[in-house]
Amino acid sequence: MNLKDCYYVFWSYFSENAENCYALLLSKNAYDCYVVDNSDHVYGSLHCNRLYKVRNGFFSDDCMDSSFIFDCVGCSDCFGCINLRKQKYRLWNEQLSKEEYYERLKYWDLGSYARFEEAKHKFRALYLSTPHRFAHVVSSQDVTGDIVRDAKDCKVCFSAFDDVEHCRYLYFGGLNMKDSWDVSIGGDTSNLMYETCAVTGHASRCAFSAGGTNCRNTYYSDWAANSSYVFGCISIKNKQYCILNKQYTKQEYEELLPKIKKQMEDVPYIDKKGRVYKFGEFFPPELSAYAYNEAFAFPWYPKTKEEVTREGWRWQDTPERSYEISLKPEDLPDHIRDVNDSITREVIGCTHTVPPAGGCNEQCTTAFRISQAELEFYHKMNIALPRLCPNCRNAERLTWRNGFNLWHRKCMCSKTDHAHDNNPCTIEFETTFSPEKPEILYCADCYRAEFL
Repeated sequence: MNLKDCYYVFWSYFSENAENCYALLLSKNAYDCYVVDNSDHVYGSLHCNRLYKVRNGFFSDDCMDSSFIFDCVGCSDCFGCINLRKQKYRLWNEQLSKEEYYERLKYWDLGSYARFEEAKHKFRALYLSTPHRFAHVVSSQDVTGDIVRDAKDCKVCFSAFDDVEHCRYLYFGGLNMKDSWDVSIGGDTSNLMYETCAVTGHASRCAFSAGGTNCRNTYYSDWAANSSYVFGCISIKNKQYCILNKQYTKQEYEELLPKIKKQMEDVPYIDKKGRVYKFGEFFPPELSAYAYNEAFAFPWYPKTKEEVTREGWRWQDTPERSYEISLKPEDLPDHIRDVNDSITREVIGCTHTVPPAGGCNEQCTTAFRISQAELEFYHKMNIALPRLCPNCRNAERLTWRNGFNLWHRKCMCSKTDHAHDNNPCTIEFETTFSPEKPEILYCADCYRAEFL
C-alpha cells in the first residue's frame, strides 16, 4: 500500500525505491530486507528500525554507517558488533580510535564477495559465542512473544509495533492495533479483529477474512474495501449490507444473516481429512489460492510434497522455465567495482542449483537478474553482487530469527555478581529459542547488567 518504484516487495506500507523486501514500513532505498521500518539506504537487514547506511543489520535500532550488527542501538561506525548501546568506532566489539578503526576497516571491504563471505562467517561465530537476551521486547509491559516494541498486554505476539494493546496470537501487526486475536498482518488503528489476514487501515469488527482496508463488520470476505456489514463477499468496494456480493436492504441483511450462521453450524464443511469447519473458523487451507509451498507458511514450517499432499493440501511443482543461464555465479567478478551495466543483461544462476550444492527446499528460482537500480545501489553502498536468487536470500535471512513457538527456559548466566545473594541466576522466562538451539540466553536483568 502506498509504494513507489518497488519491485518484488510484499506486505509493505508507505515505502519507495526498494527491491526484494518483505514488510517495509516508511522506508526507502532498501534491498533484501525483512521487517524494516523508518530506514534509508539499508541492505540485507532484518527486524530493524531507523537505520541509515547499514548493511546486514539484525534486531538493531537507530544505527548508521555500520555493517554486521546484532542487537545494537544508537551506534554508528561499527562493524561486526553485538549488544552495543551508543557506541562508535567498534570493530568486532573492540573499541578503537577513529584512525585505527578506518585503517583496519580497509581489510573488511564488503565490495568483495570473498571478504563479504569471510565477514559473514566471522560474525556468525561471534554471535554464537555472545550471550543474548531471551526476547526482543522493547518499551513494552505485560507481553509474551518476540520482536515487540511499544506494546501493552499482548500474549503470544510476534512482530508487533507501535501502540499495540490487548492482543493475542498476533503476527506482524502495529500502528495502534487494539483488542484483536489470531491476526496475521494487520493494524493502522484497527480493532476487534479475529482470525483475519492482511486486513488493515481503520478496520473494526472483522472476522474470518483476508485482505482489505477500512472495513466494518466484515465476515468471511476477501479484499473488501471501504465497506461494512458484508458477509461472504469478494473484492467489493464502498458497499453496505451485502451477502455473496449481492445487495440487500439493512432489514433483509439482518434477517438473513442469522439463518446463514445457523446453517453453517448445522451443515458444516468437512474437508478431505475429515476436519470440520463451522461458523467461527477461518477458511480451510485447501480453499487457499496458493499451494502450500507458495504460501507464507512454507518458510517457517517446510514440508515435503508427500507430507503436504497427505494433509489434503495442494503442492505447486517447479514450473518449466524458458530462459537459459548466461552467467554462472562463480564467474561473477569478485568486486563490485569491476561490474558494469552489462550485468543487467545477464541471467545469473543461483548458487543453490550449482553442484555440489544440489538444490534446496527454499523455492529457489534457479536464476535471477540484476536490475539497473539494484546495481546502482550496490555501487553506492559498496556491496558485492549476490550469488543467490531472491527467494534463497530471503530464506538465509530468516535463519536469524526464530519461529512462533514459545519454550520455558532458564537464564544461562552463571556470574554471581548479576544475581541476588551472590548466587547464579535462576530466573525463568518464555522464549522463541528452543532448548536445542546453541545460543546463550540471559534474562532481562542479567542482560542489562552485563551489556547496558
